[in-house]
Amino acid sequence: SRIWAALEEAGVVGRKDVVRVENGRLLSKEESLLVHDEEHWDRLMDSEELDTEERDILAETFNSIYLNSSSIKCGMLAAGGVLSCVDLVMSGTSRAGLAVVRPPGHHAEPETPHGFCLFNNVGIAAQYAVTQLGLERVLILDWDVHHGNGIQHMFYNDNRVLYMSLHRYDYASFFPQSEDANYDMVGEGAGRGFNVNIPWNGRKMGDSEYLLAFQNIVIPIAYEFQPQLVLVSAGFDAAVGDPLGGYRVTPAMYGYMTHQLSALAEGRVVVALEGGYNLSSISDCATQCARALLGDPLPALLVDQDRDIRDSALQTVRDVIREQRQFWQCLAGQDKVLPLEVDGGEVGDGVELAGLEDQLDQLSLGISRSVVRSQLVKQMEATGQVKKDSEVTVNIAPAATERDNQENACKDSNETTITGLTGVPSEDTKSTVDNEIDTTPELVILEPRQT
Repeated sequence: SRIWAALEEAGVVGRKDVVRVENGRLLSKEESLLVHDEEHWDRLMDSEELDTEERDILAETFNSIYLNSSSIKCGMLAAGGVLSCVDLVMSGTSRAGLAVVRPPGHHAEPETPHGFCLFNNVGIAAQYAVTQLGLERVLILDWDVHHGNGIQHMFYNDNRVLYMSLHRYDYASFFPQSEDANYDMVGEGAGRGFNVNIPWNGRKMGDSEYLLAFQNIVIPIAYEFQPQLVLVSAGFDAAVGDPLGGYRVTPAMYGYMTHQLSALAEGRVVVALEGGYNLSSISDCATQCARALLGDPLPALLVDQDRDIRDSALQTVRDVIREQRQFWQCLAGQDKVLPLEVDGGEVGDGVELAGLEDQLDQLSLGISRSVVRSQLVKQMEATGQVKKDSEVTVNIAPAATERDNQENACKDSNETTITGLTGVPSEDTKSTVDNEIDTTPELVILEPRQT
C-alpha cells in the first residue's frame, strides 16, 4: 500500500528494533460481541452470501456504508489486526504498535455499521484489554476529524476506558451530525467524567489549536488518569491536504502528539489508522507517528505566530475545561479569566501586575507566560501604570508546570517541553522506558493482507 511504501522509504520498516507482522488474525464472533450486538455480527456474516445487487440494497439501509464481496473479511482482518498489536504490546513482545488497517472502525455502533466502519476496531481492542487482559485503565485518544460516536456509546457508562476526542463539530452540522459530540457529553453513571469531547466549530483549525487543546486538556487529564494502555484512533483527515476535513494539522504535530503519549503507560501505545482521504497526507502523518514511537528525532513543530488562535477554539477549550474540571483535579485551577484591559491608576510596587501574573500561573491556554505578560505590560504602559523598562521576560511552559504539580504525574519522564506556541521537539525523543528495557523491540507494525 502507499502508506506501507512510505514507511519503507522512511527507513522505518526493516530496522532491527521493528517487528513486521504481515497478518494479524481474523476477528472472532466472541471478540466482536465484546462491544457489538449479536444481530450486528449475524447481519454482516449473512451479507457474504448475497449477490452484488442484494449487497447494495443492504448497504443502503446503513448510514454511509459501501460493501463488496471482500468487505466483511477486510473488516475482520482490520479489527483482528488491532487485537494482534495489543497482544504483542501487552505481552512485552514489543513496546508499541502501529496497525496499518482498513476499513476504519470508530463510527461503528454496537448494533450497526456506520460511516465506512464495519467493526469498531479500537472499541473492541479497548474492551478486550479490560475483559481479557485484565487492565483497569485504558485511554483512547481519537484525533480523527470526525467524532467517534461508536466508541463514545460503547464506553459512556464505563470508568475503565477514558475516551477523549478532538474533532470538527460545527454545532452538530459536521458528520456524524450529532449533539452527542458536544463538550457537555461527559458520560453517565460510573462513566461520568470519562468521556471528554473537544469539539471544534469552524474550518481551518491547525497546529496552534491542536497544541492548545493537547497541552491544556489531553495531557493533564491523561497523566491524572494514569492509563495502563493507550490506544489511538488515528484518523488523518484533519491533516494538511485532506480534501474532506478542511483542517491544517501537520505531520509534525501528529508526531509530537504521539511522542507525548509515549510517556504514558510505560510506552504501551497502539496507533490504529482510522479515516483519511489523501494518501500522501496519511502516509506522511503515519510515518511521523511511527518515528515518534521509535524515539527518532522529529521535525520541528513550527506554529505560525502571525496567526492568532481562532476565537472559537479558545472558547471550545474554555468550555471543555469548565465542564470537566469537576471530574479532574488537574483542571481545577484553569478557570481563571484575565481582564482584557488594565484600568488606569497607580500601581504600588507592581502589586496589581504581580496579581495578574499569579493568575497566569493557574491559566494555561497554550501561550507562553512571557508573551501574555508582555501584552499586559504594554496595556499598563499605555495607561501610565508601569514604566517600559520594568518588563522582565520569564519563559514558562504552562502545561509542563501544571503537570509537574499533579499528584499522579509521572516523574522523571523525558518528555518534550514546548514553551507557548514556539517550541520545537527535542532531538532526544526517547521516553523513560527506553532506558529501562534494552532488548524489547521498539515497535510492531501490522499490515493485514487478504489471502
